[in-house]
Amino acid sequence: MPTRTDLTDALLALIPENGSRLSNEQLRAALAEQADEPFSDEEFGAAKDHVVAMGAAEKARGPGGGLKAPGLSPPARPASPSGNGRGRRNDNGAAPATVQPSIAPGTTSASVLTGELRNQIDRIWDAFWSGGIANPLDVLEQLTYLLFIRRLDELEILEERRSQRAEQPMRRRIFPEGADEQDRPWS
Repeated sequence: MPTRTDLTDALLALIPENGSRLSNEQLRAALAEQADEPFSDEEFGAAKDHVVAMGAAEKARGPGGGLKAPGLSPPARPASPSGNGRGRRNDNGAAPATVQPSIAPGTTSASVLTGELRNQIDRIWDAFWSGGIANPLDVLEQLTYLLFIRRLDELEILEERRSQRAEQPMRRRIFPEGADEQDRPWS
């Protein structure tokens, strides 16, 4: 079953950044208010599993299940009136530091590396390795060159199309017409 991106995006927005958890019941109620159309238990479970697989949340333990921000401890509970000293403190008496979430607030499911994109990146790395480029810095340098040339080519194509639509000569040519000194075409 494909994951509904609207549910996944809404779940990402609901995860508290302070490490506290939202139970499945609370998540369902909040999603029901935000969702454009009703969702099934299977769709809710798939969206929840997708958010966990992306590393944007952890499954919360305890009654009611739910989600919480990854790597964060829940906020400290206020000290009990009895003063039994059970609050969480480190050796110097301060509350423990919280870890920053591993995914930026406002990140959507579309902007996180998916399995397909990760596979494409792995194939590119494999192509460089099989071509004899094993140093990661060399690979990044070559990727930078390729992306730069691709962008130049895209700009050239856009300019060509604009000039064809307007039936005017190109205002700015990135690659010169013809060939270089060794009779190689520029593009």
